[in-house]
Amino acid sequence: MSSPTEWSPSLWKNYFERLLEQELDHGDEWTLGFNYKQTDQLTMGERKIGWKVAKQCAYGGFRCGHCSNTWWSAKVTLVFRYRLRQAAEKGTVNMRPFGQSCRSCHEHQDVFYMAGFSEDEVDRTLLQLFKKIRKNCYGEEQDGSDVATVCDIVRKTKPHKKELCEACHQGICCLEE
Repeated sequence: MSSPTEWSPSLWKNYFERLLEQELDHGDEWTLGFNYKQTDQLTMGERKIGWKVAKQCAYGGFRCGHCSNTWWSAKVTLVFRYRLRQAAEKGTVNMRPFGQSCRSCHEHQDVFYMAGFSEDEVDRTLLQLFKKIRKNCYGEEQDGSDVATVCDIVRKTKPHKKELCEACHQGICCLEE
């Protein structure tokens, strides 16, 4: 298993597959992929063919590739694009994690490192995503039981520095909602 400071797409895929049957039990086939260029903006054409966007903050750990400094952040922006093609009975989710730069490496602040996540954080984040998919793709009414968001969970991290946040650089940080 990877350390919580290493980006691990396989951890996300494994949890996605594990939660899929219990959370999206509609008989459709769903897949999770990764697109490291996508944003939270959809074109009119993408909207017409059913794409939707979910943006979340998550709690993750980072390790600098230059100085090996590690840090934690409760403000890791994740963007999910998803759609259900009902005729094909297939759903697609594309995920993009946004990185952060190291506070210690002042000369390397244009290098963004990907976060690693705990299994609990991956589980919590995917449950939030599945809730949005059930509402937006299947028209399910939401009951009052919300999955705790990262903002609901008290996390001690240093203040968010916009100049070190890749999502802030692109104007789509989860703190800008």
